Amino acid sequence: MANIGKVTEILGPVLDIKFEDGKLPNLLNAVTIEFGDKKLTCEVMQHIGDSVARCIAMGSTDGLKRGLDAVGTPLPPEL
Repeated sequence: MANIGKVTEILGPVLDIKFEDGKLPNLLNAVTIEFGDKKLTCEVMQHIGDSVARCIAMGSTDGLKRGLDAVGTPLPPEL
């Protein structure tokens, strides 16, 4: 079953993503967000409490909105 969270905050390239309790992806793992015809990959940089992961976007966040689904993966982002 996919590990799906929700985007709760967007501050430029920094995203906060809330996951279900116990489903927080590990640090340095990839999180992917699909919106429109785009797919954005982020990297988990910090666990900030309350099952929220602070992530850094590996691309443009233009057009991204709060409430979008974000899929946590068990792997680091591909370079």
